[in-house]
Amino acid sequence: MLKKILNLYLLLTFTSLKLNGQSQNITYFIDEGQRNSPLLKEYDNLIRSQASDSLILMAEYKPQVSATSQAMYAPVTNHFGYDSAITNGGNYSALVNITQTLLNRNAKKIKLNNLSVLNQALNVNFKITATELKKNITTLYLDAFSDYSKLLFNKQLFDLLKKEESSIEQLVMRGVYMQTDLMNLKIAIKTVEISLKKSNIEYKNKLSVLNQFCGINDTITPELENPKIELTNFPDINASPIMMRLTTDSLQNISAQQLVSLGYRPKLTAFADAGFNAINPNDFTKHLGTSIGLNFALPIYDGNLRKQKFNKIKLEENTRLNNKSFYIGQFNQQFFNLSNQLTLTNDLISTIESQVNEQEKLMRLYKIEIEQGLVKFMDFINTLNSYSSTVYSLKEAKMDRLQLINQMNYLK
Repeated sequence: MLKKILNLYLLLTFTSLKLNGQSQNITYFIDEGQRNSPLLKEYDNLIRSQASDSLILMAEYKPQVSATSQAMYAPVTNHFGYDSAITNGGNYSALVNITQTLLNRNAKKIKLNNLSVLNQALNVNFKITATELKKNITTLYLDAFSDYSKLLFNKQLFDLLKKEESSIEQLVMRGVYMQTDLMNLKIAIKTVEISLKKSNIEYKNKLSVLNQFCGINDTITPELENPKIELTNFPDINASPIMMRLTTDSLQNISAQQLVSLGYRPKLTAFADAGFNAINPNDFTKHLGTSIGLNFALPIYDGNLRKQKFNKIKLEENTRLNNKSFYIGQFNQQFFNLSNQLTLTNDLISTIESQVNEQEKLMRLYKIEIEQGLVKFMDFINTLNSYSSTVYSLKEAKMDRLQLINQMNYLK
């Protein structure tokens, strides 16, 4: 009987265990999280809006045509009324106006470039948010899977021991085992049952957090597939989202300087109108006409406003450079620390696996002694508990390894 339990236990430990239910993998949660993220949707709409801003800017530099009309009568009787020299007694007009900004090629180019930089910044923010979202979902999935694997292990172990309980009772009645052996088995079953209930609660809590974070409204408790996470190549700091944002910040500062300078350039605008303009509505057909002209503006003195704006931009650029220097050091230090932790964790896994191998050898010896009736039941239970604890430690170490790889893959 002990040999049967031992064989089933080994089978339990090294086979892929599943509950009866719907299966989900890490890709499903990442896809759902990105699809439901309100922040990603906001950035997507802002990026789409940037395309409209470019079209609006292009339209602003095209000729602007408008129509205006006025019908104004200012009555004068005795000592009541406005001075007719000012009002002419009335004004009746209907004009079509056309204005066109001249010498605008550089101004349009600068503003379009500014929109392009803003678009780059939005894309970088979108990427940063998507990367952080994927990293967080992976972290939550690994947490949930860790409890899920414990739940599976405890459930299978509980079912196995519970199934053999009646057989042990019969053997106790026949004098093969002692009553204390049966009591130890019942205690072991109760201990596993407690662990099973605890792991079930923890798994459902972790799954609830994962679903909530991903925006999934689902009450089903699914099976979780084993996550396959591999370490990517050495991360390129220049390709990291934060470094990309620092680069776009530099471009934004350059663009801001150009926009400030643009406000101090000469402006030349051509205008023209055509229609009628008269002080008597009966004479409007006699006063049809047109006019054309130029408006010119040149800033001369602004109280050092431009200088102050440039100084502000320079301070922002200095801040950016300081942030960049700090970030490079922080990035390299993070990678060094994570790499060191990963090396130590891999060494720990090797040590635990070595311990598992030794315990397997012991359990194979138990097989021989079981056949000869040399194994005490309590020794057998203790060996199973010790082996179970080691397997738990191995599972946790492997989950820690995946968490470290996740942090390194999404190092920012």
